Amino acid sequence: MTTNEKFGFVALIGEPNVGKSSILNNFLDKKISIVSHKVQTTRFRLNGIIQVKSSQMAFIDTPGICDARTLKERSYNKVAWRSIHDANIVALVIDAKKGITDSTRLIAKRLKLNIVEHTNIIIVLNKIDLVDKERILQITSNIYDEFGNFDTFFVSARKGIGFDDFREWLASSIPDGKWFYKSDQLSDMPLEKIMAELTREKIFLRLHDELPYDLEVETVDLKKANNTYVIHQEIYVTRESQKGIVLGKNGRVIKEISIKARHEIENFLDQKVHLFLKVKLKK
Repeated sequence: MTTNEKFGFVALIGEPNVGKSSILNNFLDKKISIVSHKVQTTRFRLNGIIQVKSSQMAFIDTPGICDARTLKERSYNKVAWRSIHDANIVALVIDAKKGITDSTRLIAKRLKLNIVEHTNIIIVLNKIDLVDKERILQITSNIYDEFGNFDTFFVSARKGIGFDDFREWLASSIPDGKWFYKSDQLSDMPLEKIMAELTREKIFLRLHDELPYDLEVETVDLKKANNTYVIHQEIYVTRESQKGIVLGKNGRVIKEISIKARHEIENFLDQKVHLFLKVKLKK
């Protein structure tokens, strides 16, 4: 490692479903943050760690900031806002297809009022592959008119477009400082939690709106022997009727979820996995 080390936190904030988790996964070239159409699928602060030359960056993936109507939604919003106070760079992510919404305007306004000194705000326009060049130019003009002359980056997390220049800019813009994490560390989240999140994603993708987004998955046992992981997980639902939804007729649904989750976990670990799922009622 060189002597001119740099280290910094980069917080990704924005409305739900603008692609924050997909952006994080793209930087890491691994999925650690789950992706779903459900609002606030990301429920807690999650750090993903990358190294670029002598720079180490910890990306903070946060819950989507929404018009909170419930106590849970308000608590997720608080997680997102607390995270920016640790950040050296705050990236406001905007969906190119939706453009600048009223919610985005409120987030930007609050950012400018509450940003910590020496924190750099940037704009990330995601999903540029879904719109034409005229639309991108229009949104860019609107960004400058409404928010000011922030550094703006144009990416497609779905297609991996625009990340090389963005990565290099971030690596050069974080402050000097010793690396906080080990050089081979991918996240500060325990492996058991990452495995549980990957399974939770497959449940949402299979069952869509049939279950609440606060459904929980816990990895109760994780062992490795002879290059094979044996993982036992428990899926917690809030009502007895939801157990039947997750299991499906003759266990068909839980089998589909298990197969897809196992493939995802194997891709993450680069190892063979035996995955066992059990559905329980949360007490």
